[in-house]
Amino acid sequence: MEKQGQGIGKIEVKKKLGDTLMESGLLTKDQLRTALLEQMKTGKRLGDQLLDLKLVSESQLAYCLASQAGILFVDPTAIQIPPELFQMIPEDLAKRHLAVPLQIKEDKLMVAMVDPLDYESIADLRFHTSIDIMPVVAARREILETIDQSYHLTASIEQVLRSAEKELGASVQIIPDQFDFMFAEETGLVEEGNRMELLDRLVNYIMTKAIKLCASDIHIEPGKSRVWVRYRIDGILKDDLRLPKGVQYQLLSKIKLLSKLKTSERKVAQDGAVRVMLGQEPYDLRVSIMPGVQGEKVTIQIMDQSKLGYDFDQLGFSTSDIRTIQQLLKKRKGLVLATGPTGTGKTTTLYRLIKDFKAKGNSVTTIEDPVEYSVDGINQIQVDSDGGMGYAATLKALLRQDPNVILIGEIRDLETAEIALRTAMSGYLVFSSLPTTDAISAISLLINLGVPRYLVATTVTGIIGQRLIRVLCPQCKGVAPLKQDPASQPSPLESSILKAQGCKECNYIGYKGRTGIFEVVPFSTELRNMITSGATEDEIRAHVVAEGTHTIYDDGMEKIKEGLTTLEEVHRVIETEDIPKTHCPQCQHLIQMEYLICPLCGTASPYVCASCGKPQQKEWAICPYCRHHKTEPRATPPAKGTTAATRTISFK
Repeated sequence: MEKQGQGIGKIEVKKKLGDTLMESGLLTKDQLRTALLEQMKTGKRLGDQLLDLKLVSESQLAYCLASQAGILFVDPTAIQIPPELFQMIPEDLAKRHLAVPLQIKEDKLMVAMVDPLDYESIADLRFHTSIDIMPVVAARREILETIDQSYHLTASIEQVLRSAEKELGASVQIIPDQFDFMFAEETGLVEEGNRMELLDRLVNYIMTKAIKLCASDIHIEPGKSRVWVRYRIDGILKDDLRLPKGVQYQLLSKIKLLSKLKTSERKVAQDGAVRVMLGQEPYDLRVSIMPGVQGEKVTIQIMDQSKLGYDFDQLGFSTSDIRTIQQLLKKRKGLVLATGPTGTGKTTTLYRLIKDFKAKGNSVTTIEDPVEYSVDGINQIQVDSDGGMGYAATLKALLRQDPNVILIGEIRDLETAEIALRTAMSGYLVFSSLPTTDAISAISLLINLGVPRYLVATTVTGIIGQRLIRVLCPQCKGVAPLKQDPASQPSPLESSILKAQGCKECNYIGYKGRTGIFEVVPFSTELRNMITSGATEDEIRAHVVAEGTHTIYDDGMEKIKEGLTTLEEVHRVIETEDIPKTHCPQCQHLIQMEYLICPLCGTASPYVCASCGKPQQKEWAICPYCRHHKTEPRATPPAKGTTAATRTISFK
């Protein structure tokens, strides 16, 4: 059987609806007979009758209608619909025919309908739109949900923004910096009088809120029926807005315009950038677009230019680490590495390392992918791997530019590693980063990449390992309760350990802001000899600790003692396996190196100085840090009637 619809050509109905449902296993013969008998009484369509009797679901019926007619079955709530299409089919027409526009394809308007064989509705839609209609099938519920979200989108966004802007407490304005002012006018980011377009207000609110909350990233994530806006604050993602699905297409298009990306391209990843001002402070925003099942996800990284003015102590370096770094920077050649997982502040550290060189008559050049900070007085080069200018090729070409100091964003492969090391060996001061868990792991990574041991040993001058930890809110931090063994008295340190509590100032989180915890490893003659002779990572780590290096974990403990953070926060950012451990000499269980006693059997640990708490080697007689004699009493054994597991671990 064939039916002719005006403007749509022929739709061949291959089978009756009842037969299709039975073949799909959704309906039995008896159920179909019951539905047909009821249909004779009510005069309804078979599909409506089946829904009334609850014999099939709306989605099942829609799918079988699509199979019956041999056309596409869709879910309109999961599709990004261009907003201009809703002007072609007004809301009352969409509700009357249970139809929503999806896209224009081959000079036809694709329309999702409950009944694709309703030729009167199709003819009416064609009359109002003056374009041929291509019907596809969708479930009634999804069509009604799309109508509700799309045609009431302005009101929905206005409602969300009204409460959100009130909460922000200030007029939401972000203005691009001067070099791109005309582009800002074209995209509506600048106010005209006292009014802004709704979408501009939404984008400006999202960016302004993120900056005011000191967020490092903005996540705009599409869901099945909503679009979520979340901010990464102090390393943790926090929910903010829940927007209607219908805003997704327009919001992404606006962000793409601002970052100069292709608005029509929705199937490939794109990267862009935009510079904005909030007050007098500039911020560089790096935009990443990634296609997904529910649509494109947007991540915007906020590069705070003010961090470039931080000194080493403001970044979290200890006085002793600053002295070590200053010695490294006095060298005129060699490679200095910053290490740590992604998002631990390596780029900020590297820029601080090269900061002073530009004012001392040096030619300073960075090679990055992408360039994260825009800095006057420094030559910055964007890597273009697709264009044949990757890290290695760019570095080779740069050597003809008479540089003194070179910053390489990241060493990613053997070729880049070898060129960087040989460049440093040739008389240049080179800085770069590696994505390792600590400083010593960087040595192993370079060797595993294929770099000769002698080249690592003779060229690397120092390695900085780092993490970022949250800082306790100064308004609400409090003293942590002690579970103290009655047989011993708490030390002054234990009594001053603080905990996160939460208040309005920190959004009831207990933390506000972040600081770094570091380990700085200078390359001594002994360390170079160990690398050349093939020492293991554990042997090298033990040696640098013996030489006086404070590990990342040690620095975290110091931050706890200073009342800046908590033990829970240190353990959150330092994986358990990265915390230095040793075996208890009595029960052989693994215990952390800083424990004075084994918490399982109460045996005094020979690996920690009772005076200063620094890690020790078992054979040492005197602590090299504080000159404490290890033969002196170190720990009180468990009191009678108590178990070692109940004893408090002290940080001395």
